Amino acid sequence: MTLALVPLAAQAQNVTCTCRYEGFDYQIGESICLKSPSGSRMATCDMVLNNTSWRVTTAPCPSAALSLDMTPAPLPLSEPDVEKRFSRPPANG
Repeated sequence: MTLALVPLAAQAQNVTCTCRYEGFDYQIGESICLKSPSGSRMATCDMVLNNTSWRVTTAPCPSAALSLDMTPAPLPLSEPDVEKRFSRPPANG
């Protein structure tokens, strides 16, 4: 009877465990922004008691929003031919 279990054990080791969120699979160790009752939080796919589970952190999700008081930095004009590239051509006449 134990010989019949050996192929099943070998097959079980080849199974890739994933966490699911909104219809997508995520590998163990991958982190995503997960919606939670306390707002969007970072979560990592992890194994807990032989089952995959999301480990939710207290860290908020990163965002790429710019503040309204931010102004772009001026471009450096250190190249010698900048004036040539941006000046008007001489008038014919």
